[in-house]
Amino acid sequence: MFKGKKIHQLKLKTNELMREQEATHDEICSLTATIKGIKRDIDQYEEKGTVVDVNPLIINQDLVYIEQWTSNEFDISTLASSYRTIACSKDNWPAMASNNHFLLIDQYPNLCLYDKQLTLLKEYPWEYDPIPDMCWSSTLNSFIIITNNNGVFLINENLISLECIQTIERKRWLSCTCSDSTLFLTTNELGSNIFQFNLLLSFHFMKQWESSQTCNS
Repeated sequence: MFKGKKIHQLKLKTNELMREQEATHDEICSLTATIKGIKRDIDQYEEKGTVVDVNPLIINQDLVYIEQWTSNEFDISTLASSYRTIACSKDNWPAMASNNHFLLIDQYPNLCLYDKQLTLLKEYPWEYDPIPDMCWSSTLNSFIIITNNNGVFLINENLISLECIQTIERKRWLSCTCSDSTLFLTTNELGSNIFQFNLLLSFHFMKQWESSQTCNS
């Protein structure tokens, strides 16, 4: 910055002398010496560059400690005994979902609703194809049930009202989860995309996340 300012001042001085045409011998010698000095500094900079003195970063090895874990350290006997056991089909794993009051389990050919004490409260006959997954939406106050071929359904927590969501295309859905405003679905295929729907706008389709995006993030 200093050299640039000096060159600018030199240029102004030269222009002034040329305009007035009154440059003395001493002034010409002074300008010549200044130009030679600037040229010498530039040549040295181009030859040697800028020297930056940087101290190495020293990391204290005691600041980071990763504890090794072995499976032998976990004692399964410390777990509490099971509160209650519910018999399920051995053919496949049952889909289930819960809220603060109830547990809903797919016990084909029925949907079974349990309370907090795992007491069976109600059975709802399921007349559609198998259920791979389900989740609870606190926004809609309903369970969301997905199927392989018949689409996606809403059923309230008392298993009274069942509704097929017409705005969601029928695919071989595999899994689901939701937030307060969004439903996410995946299909039963390798490298499935993630489909995003708006819970607040009648399950309006929002976005499709490619598997390359989700797997590399």
